[in-house]
Amino acid sequence: MKIYTSIRLSFIFFIGISFFYLSAYIKPAKAVNSNLTEIQNIPRRKLTNADLETVRKRIIKDLLQPDVNTGKIKQLIETIQPDGSWPGINYKDTTKTGFQHSIHLENMLDLARAYKKPGSPYYKNANVKKTVSVALDFWIVHDFICENWWWNEMGTPNWMINTLLILDTDLTGKQRTEGARIASRASLTEGVGPRPGGDFVPIAGMVCKQALFKRDEAMLQHAIDVMAAQVVITDRRGINPDMGFHHRLDNVTSIHTYGTSYVSSCAYWAVKLSGTQFTLPDSVLKLLIDYYLDGICKATAFAIYPDPGAENRDLSRKGALHASGTEIPQNLIIASDYRKKELQNIVQIRKGEHSPNLVWDKYFWYSSYFAHQRKNYFASARMYSSRQNNVEEPYNEESLKMHHLADGSNFISRTGREYDNIFPVWDWQKIPGATIVQRPSLPSPKEIAKKGLTDFVGGVTNGEFGAAAFDFRSVHDPLTARKAWFFFDKEYVCLGADIHSEAAYPVVTTLNQSLLKSKVVLETKDGLQTLKKDHHFLNNVLWVLQDSVAYLFPHPTSVHLSNITTTGEWKEITHQSWA
Repeated sequence: MKIYTSIRLSFIFFIGISFFYLSAYIKPAKAVNSNLTEIQNIPRRKLTNADLETVRKRIIKDLLQPDVNTGKIKQLIETIQPDGSWPGINYKDTTKTGFQHSIHLENMLDLARAYKKPGSPYYKNANVKKTVSVALDFWIVHDFICENWWWNEMGTPNWMINTLLILDTDLTGKQRTEGARIASRASLTEGVGPRPGGDFVPIAGMVCKQALFKRDEAMLQHAIDVMAAQVVITDRRGINPDMGFHHRLDNVTSIHTYGTSYVSSCAYWAVKLSGTQFTLPDSVLKLLIDYYLDGICKATAFAIYPDPGAENRDLSRKGALHASGTEIPQNLIIASDYRKKELQNIVQIRKGEHSPNLVWDKYFWYSSYFAHQRKNYFASARMYSSRQNNVEEPYNEESLKMHHLADGSNFISRTGREYDNIFPVWDWQKIPGATIVQRPSLPSPKEIAKKGLTDFVGGVTNGEFGAAAFDFRSVHDPLTARKAWFFFDKEYVCLGADIHSEAAYPVVTTLNQSLLKSKVVLETKDGLQTLKKDHHFLNNVLWVLQDSVAYLFPHPTSVHLSNITTTGEWKEITHQSWA
């Protein structure tokens, strides 16, 4: 069975709400220490180091920066139980999908901040000190361990060391010792976390905080050295030669979340360490900036919104595609003058000081991901080959339906908000751009991540225009196809050829599935139509227009189009307790 289809897209302006998908339909071919005196007695510690104290004060100032929610603090004081727990928190569930204990940790930090922040209504308040102290004692007694290593080595240690740094001399001897012990599970040598990739740099930052709490200069310097050593180009875990990012050895793009956390931690510490003996090397800062501008920002629509085509299980988290902030580029500007104007431009765009003005075209060959940016639209194509897995494993039972996310997915954006929080109501067998066998149901989540089967996947670009090609062989179904994308100024062309399936179900190539933002207008041989909200099966379609994107067919084509309001549940795509 063969089909040869091309699509020409032209753009005007986007507005928005509801749900829209458009697809070409193909029938199947076949059926711590007690007090400061003790700290002074520990070898290698220098309480007189002015630079260490400078850094420590900078970190604590940041920790005290957020506003104090007086209503919440009042409630926490009134509702804490005699044993130091709070009602409403499930302290028994330590599974990967539960662990509401994070609420307790957050409460402790909020209380510590309210108690130690000058100007706070609760500054040096005895009831607040008592509350946070008994809550901390409760945690120390139980020392909760989660089935998810991340909480034990990153989540809990981070909350804990932040609370310890703020309270400091207001802690008891046991709280200092035991709190520091729990925080030390963020380690540079032990556990799952200390491995190259997206977690190691944030962990090094937590170890820096442990060193500041202990006033340990040698420990601080070592953690900084380890952090700096992670900022290198590698063909394994970390920054790739194409300025992409891999967190694991599956070669799946991790440029968002892991890659962003990596550069965010480095940029933060670059600022906090600047002007001291601990300052990060200039070479490290330059590579961080290159990676941020030529990597992360080029997988981000208009340098503001993360591209869903470069995401993984994050799509099942609320707000995954929300606008990126200015903290990272502003920190990089403070830390270095390198490529300063480009960083300032990103900040200005994100602040709304001027319209997006970026024009570029980039292929991330280590991840089989292509992105194309014009002033008024962004598009991407995600593929995979025998050199990598198709997508990330659905760790901790997140994104349970992303089997086909890399099957030639092709996202288009005019505003960056076309897919915001749409994923609970998505039909995950109609991913934009992908050619998918329409099974009665998706395979088990255990069957999501698989290694690619074909070698010929790639792209070509001169930095302004480009093309991507995908010799597609499904890792889930007996389906093959050859797909290509050619990117220009106001349009791009999608080609599909030699689509062949041995499956017993229909095959669909979906052009888009996005939030419904406008009326749907189309033209057939019978003339113009404005569609009412419904499911439509249409023949002899010449073009379709929705939300300033036009889908043009070279020949009259049969299409299935739905412009409807639909509902769904987050728990269908993630088993995390919040859902």
